[in-house]
Formats: sequence, structure tokens, C-alpha cells
Amino acid sequence: MTDSGEEPHYVEPRRQVQTPDDMARWTKSEAYTEYVGFILALNEKIKGKKITDDFVVSEVTTKMLSVLDALDTWVRETPPVNEPQRFGNSAFR
Repeated sequence: MTDSGEEPHYVEPRRQVQTPDDMARWTKSEAYTEYVGFILALNEKIKGKKITDDFVVSEVTTKMLSVLDALDTWVRETPPVNEPQRFGNSAFR
């Protein structure tokens, strides 16, 4: 991505797969390929393991979980304010 000085254009998320044709287009997309590849990679990593098996949690994983917990706390502590948002939500200022 290059820095063109332009503001990014954001689109409100909405369901894109609504018809069989949409599903066909989704299954041929790069995003679908990456998503399925990710799921298959996870599947390969856990093959032969039981939920009750002991496992080692790496330091990186522990730190990442800590970051996610902090983000979750911030989201819960700072709910969005329902107002016009020309310059972003004032709850986050």
C-alpha cells in the first residue's frame, strides 16, 4: 500500500454471500483460499492430540493473549457513543 495522502475509504461490513452465485464467487476468491488454508493448517497441528493432553504455551502466545485481554478490557470500558462520527467516535478521545 502506498501513502497517497488520501484518507482511506471504509465500508460498513455487511453480508456479501446472499445467493448461490455469491457463494460460487466466494469459493473462488483469494480470501476463501487463505481462510480454508488457515483452517486446514490448524487441523494439521492438532491431529492426534486430545483435549485433555498437556501442552506448552509459548512466551509469545502468553504475551499475545495478554495483549488481547487488554484490548478486550479497553473495548468493554469504552463503549461507542451513538452520535455523528465525522471525526471518529468521541468515546475514544
